[in-house]
Amino acid sequence: MKFKTLLFSTLGVGMMLASCGGPGEGRGLEEMKNATTLDSLSNLFGQLYAIDYWSNAGSDSTALSEKARQGYLKGIQEGISKYGKDKSYLEGYQLGLQLAMFADEYEQQMGVKLDLDKIVEGLAYGLRSDSTVNPATANQEFQRINMRFQMQQDELNKKKAQEKLASFVKGKSYIDMGNGLYGKILRQGKGEAVKIGDMVNATSLSQTLKVKRSEFLCRRIFPLTTTSPSFLLDRLL
Repeated sequence: MKFKTLLFSTLGVGMMLASCGGPGEGRGLEEMKNATTLDSLSNLFGQLYAIDYWSNAGSDSTALSEKARQGYLKGIQEGISKYGKDKSYLEGYQLGLQLAMFADEYEQQMGVKLDLDKIVEGLAYGLRSDSTVNPATANQEFQRINMRFQMQQDELNKKKAQEKLASFVKGKSYIDMGNGLYGKILRQGKGEAVKIGDMVNATSLSQTLKVKRSEFLCRRIFPLTTTSPSFLLDRLL
């Protein structure tokens, strides 16, 4: 994970960046008096991570706020202050952050909220000894239950998508073609009429859809025209 790499890297330079008070507004190289080469390198190291912060923040108004930036700096300082004191504690601290983020992402994707206290209980149970948990059994059970929630969410997403599609085509000249497909005649064709059972070629105008993972909301990106190979015509609009 990038977060893990960032945290390790930040902690790795521990005392070089540590300070007794808060950093306030910070200082650039031009504001540093009597700076050594190592001071300059350390300052630039921090500036490069600032570039990463702005890049990762993107258009997230929460991350762009002054409060968020100060909280970010405070978190880094606290991490630096703990470096070297207790390796096991630090590793557990990192995992705790990752588990909290994972639980949040899981809720967004699956629609169910993991119980972090129960996760810690399971972890504590597994740490009794290196043979307490059977890896194969635990993985199998995890995948079984996870698959059940995945199928539930897929059904919910499918239902939402069908409802939105039905709402979109309502009152328009679309024809229900079955299997969740709708079509309409854009213009009348010219030439010999086709009938069911004929071998035909078809040129279709389709559109690529961008899908929002949590709700399967679709948005057109660009049209795409394709010509199909010959196929047996089995229905007429």
